[in-house]
Amino acid sequence: MPIGQQESGVTSGVKFVTSTVEGATGSAGRPVARGLADVSTSIEKGANDVAGGVKRAGEGK
Repeated sequence: MPIGQQESGVTSGVKFVTSTVEGATGSAGRPVARGLADVSTSIEKGANDVAGGVKRAGEGK
């Protein structure tokens, strides 16, 4: 991973769960694992968007 780029805890956790689901179910579990990753990414992005909005509101922007 390039310097200055770190994964969030959510991203790291999703990668672990994804690999665990795929490892336990083989390629049949890949769609389930991908779905979990997509949902968690969306939740993380939403939380970041809300936090940014709150910060801008606090700054009067």
